[in-house]
Amino acid sequence: MLKVNDSYQELLDRDASAALRLTQSNRNLDTARASISDMVMTRTKEARARAEAGLNDARENFVRFMDLAIAAVPEQSELPKLKADGFSLLTETCGAAIAVGRGANSETEIAMVQQLYLTLCQPAFAAISPRFTSVTEKSLRTRSKSVLTFQPLSVTRPC
Repeated sequence: MLKVNDSYQELLDRDASAALRLTQSNRNLDTARASISDMVMTRTKEARARAEAGLNDARENFVRFMDLAIAAVPEQSELPKLKADGFSLLTETCGAAIAVGRGANSETEIAMVQQLYLTLCQPAFAAISPRFTSVTEKSLRTRSKSVLTFQPLSVTRPC
């Protein structure tokens, strides 16, 4: 019975926590994507500043939640790579669009930065998001199977 209890507790403490943190990380990537979109479409400095503040918050939260996911399941070798790829997306892949977007004022500049975003950033976001789902599902599916192996032992019957 203790083994069953320990397995369920480990599922809750580690795997479910990691799944939640991965979901939060992915959500922050989506928020970053929306902020970058706002930066490259807006025409005012104030709106651009709000979008950049949102991007900075999303980047910080992405890193924080990925660190928590990695700490929860350190044996998951895919997580550090996923974190590195997500961070690289926010800092390098979309770096040109963000940099140009900060100062784009004319319609020509705004059109150019939008094209940068659509060519470089948007496809990279579309490619990384399913990886979060895949890692989460694979981890929970594997762990759940090992816990469910003990499930009949956890059922008590009145005598």
